[in-house]
Formats: sequence, structure tokens, C-alpha cells
Amino acid sequence: MSISIVWLRRNLRLDENNVLARAVHESDQVVPLYLWDSVLSANQSPNQLGFISESVAELITAFEKAGSRLVIRNGNVNDELTKLIKETGATEVYIDRNYESHEIKRDRDCKKILAELGVAFVEIKENVLFDSGEVKTKEGKPYTVFTPFKKSVWERIAAESAETICPNNLKPTKNIASLETHTLPDLSSFEQSTFSPKRMQIGGSIEAQKSWGSFKELGIKNYKANRDGLALSGGTSKLSPHLRFGTISIRKLAREALLLSQDVDYSEGANTYLSELLWREFYYNILMSFPEVEYSAFQKKYDGIRWQQNDIFLEAWKSGKTGVPIIDAAMRELIETGWMHNRARMIVASFLTKDLLISWQEGELHFMRWLTDGDIAQNNGGWQWSASTGTDAQPYYRIFNPYLQAKRFDPDG
Repeated sequence: MSISIVWLRRNLRLDENNVLARAVHESDQVVPLYLWDSVLSANQSPNQLGFISESVAELITAFEKAGSRLVIRNGNVNDELTKLIKETGATEVYIDRNYESHEIKRDRDCKKILAELGVAFVEIKENVLFDSGEVKTKEGKPYTVFTPFKKSVWERIAAESAETICPNNLKPTKNIASLETHTLPDLSSFEQSTFSPKRMQIGGSIEAQKSWGSFKELGIKNYKANRDGLALSGGTSKLSPHLRFGTISIRKLAREALLLSQDVDYSEGANTYLSELLWREFYYNILMSFPEVEYSAFQKKYDGIRWQQNDIFLEAWKSGKTGVPIIDAAMRELIETGWMHNRARMIVASFLTKDLLISWQEGELHFMRWLTDGDIAQNNGGWQWSASTGTDAQPYYRIFNPYLQAKRFDPDG
């Protein structure tokens, strides 16, 4: 009898969860697990920790309703995983493949330890439509320009999206009720325990489905026209943290957007939205193919830029006290809510790097400190695009005028 552990990380949902579906299909019994990684959580945005906590709390109830149980463990990943394997007799651990350098190192270490125990470490594509190596140019190289990348993958979305939906029968192990489970940590005990007082995005699949349903009904039709409106509440889907932690499936959004794009009334908005989802894919493709972008400029010649070291300017930018209204509003919104409109992100990034002449890496770090949707691939891609150091970036001489941007995208202030 085969017993598998499904270690949930960036796939915090039951619906369309391919990792869970594969484990159920290939195993006799399944143990769902959430590991609160003490190392990763110590360096994560408090807003993200709050979002994760809400999502996992909802998952506990969802698994109970489905006739199973989510086991929670806190602490050192390798220790807790090894302990659970010995308690259950599991012979496989199923995971969603992750792409950031610290996650890759964690998984490499886990795989080595599990191999010594004779346990298989099964990695499954879950957080992206296209994995490393799946999308290449005719010369067999990774794409570094968005438009040909988009053309290459557009027609493949429907096939890539038609994945197995997780069965209702989760095949829990017979002793699952007796397995030790921990409570989620008290977030106030963390060193970086400053949360956004009005965090905009709430965790969990229920909230994700509600947001997607509302956006499909009211927002996507006019997405092309409204997506840059800084004061429009329904101009964007605001699903980025749900994609970051997998409380909704990227396949679902891409598949349904593609379907809507074939409706003449929705085609313009849905096509534009799908294109934005593919920018997300593009930046993941860059991170997978060129992992060094986490720490350096994609265009190596720009690593030699002598950025200004001005703590007064940097602190004014961070706290929203530059005296430029649209910059200050956006930066204060980030701290207040844990979110910033994508257009505003481009405006404040251009201001930091091209007006204040401060390194994009300072801005990237600050965003990761506050954003609920903080994702290295997207954050790094966006910052390097704005600073003109990245792949397919705006040219170095393009500088956003914050006053003209305000006039165009927030005329009423």
C-alpha cells in the first residue's frame, strides 16, 4: 500500500490542484501537509504571512469538509518532513515546483535527505503555464523578448490549461486523525511584525473565486480601457497575491480569459488581460533561464552603474514624503494596504531610478518588504524593466514624468 505526503506551498487550494490530483491518482493513501517554514517565514513580508495564515486556516476547513485533514507542522522543514515520513510510512512526497533561488536550495536539500530515506521527491508544474525548457526559440534558446514569447505560447494555452481537477475522494490515511498537528504561529511574535493596517487582499480560495467572478462580470470587458486608471476600484482583478500563493489556478484564469476573448463583446478586454498573464509567464521564464537576475542586472553592462547613495532621498521615497503627490500617494498606499497599482509601480520605480538615481535593487527590496503579492520573478522583472537594466525593458532615455502620469491616469487626484 503506497502512502504519499502532499506538501502544499504555492498551491493553497483544493480546486484544480494538480499536485494533489496526481498524488490521489497514484497513491493508495494521501497525507496533506502545510509546513510553516521557519527560515523562509523569518524573511517574508508580514503582509504575506497574514495572507498565508488566512489561506491555510481556510484550507483546514476545506480538507475537513472533503473528508480528510490538513496536517500543520512548524519549524525546520527537513526535520518536520522526516518526522512525518516516519510517522506515516510515506514513500513519496509530492510538491509544486518552485523557482526562486532559496526555494530551489531548500528543495535540493530535501530531495537529498529523502533519497537517503528511500523516499521519492515528486516535483510537479503547478504555478506556471509553461515550465523551464518548454518554451524555446527556433534556435533552442529561451525567449528574451516578450512579443515573440507571447506569439509562441498563445495558441498553446488551451491545451496547457486543460488539467485534471482534483477528485473529491482525497484518500486520507487511516491514522490521519491521530497525527500530530500544530497551530499556526502567532504572527505578532515575528521580528518583522509590522503589517499594513488596511491590508487590501485577504487570503483563501473563497476570496479568490469571489474576486475572479466579480472581475469577469464587471471588469474584464473594459479592462483595456480601465486598467491604467489609478483610482478605479474595478479596473484590475487584484488577483496577484492569489496567484502568488496558489489560492486560484493560473490555468483557470488563462483558460477562462481565452474563452472570453472569443466573445466579440469581451474580446478586447480579455485579450489584454490574457496578455498581462503572459507577462507573468515571461518573467518566470526569464528567472528559470537566467537565475542570476535575482542578484544582478539582466543586461550585464548595467551592473557597472554608479548609483547615488542618498539615504535622505531614499527614506523620503519609501515613506511617501518626496513632495510629488502621485509618488507619495502610491508609496503611502503600499504601506497602508500592502498593494500598489501596476501603473503606479512603474511611476514610482522610474522616479527612484531615473530622477533620484538610486538603485533599482533598493526599490525591489522595499517592495518585497510590503507587497502582499511580492514575487521575485514579477518584482524583479518589473523593477529591471523600469530601470532599463532588464530584458525587453523600456529604453534608458524613457523617463516617466510623474505630473503627466498623474494627469493622464488620476486626473482628479
